[in-house]
Amino acid sequence: MFKYLVVSLLVLSTASLAQETESETGSATLEIGIQAMGLALSLSAPGLDIVGFDLPARDNAQRAQVAVAVSELSRPLKLFVVASEADCVTVSANVALVETPGGAGRKGPEFEAEYLIRCRDISAVTDLRADYFDRFPKARRLVVLVRSETGTRRFDLTRQSPGADLTGLT
Repeated sequence: MFKYLVVSLLVLSTASLAQETESETGSATLEIGIQAMGLALSLSAPGLDIVGFDLPARDNAQRAQVAVAVSELSRPLKLFVVASEADCVTVSANVALVETPGGAGRKGPEFEAEYLIRCRDISAVTDLRADYFDRFPKARRLVVLVRSETGTRRFDLTRQSPGADLTGLT
């Protein structure tokens, strides 16, 4: 039951977090729900940040870049790294390129991804490192909202400061 509650909370809070960052290009959002057996993640990122050009793709080379981006986004534990001691594996990864309504400064397609991660030792997940910035050079900011039974925290991660301390949330 807790699993469904966390996923519901993620869905409800995504809209408010997206509104907070919609005026900023180069800004993606990551929602993390910490559960007893793992993590539920929801990522929303501007297409320009991920592939480096305005979408839709105009030729075969750009379409290939989109396909590579979808493949990269399908490996969440390579993008959002946690301690190896937690022994986490990706249970599911769903990535889509969706059209979003144009807003002030944030328009066009976005990559959206939903992930379920299972961890043998969730208590070992005490920090998160966003290697996301290494993979996607145009990305400048990742707003992270982490929710668990013990509380909620917000982090503004950047290329210069890609880590989040999750101590006390697992």
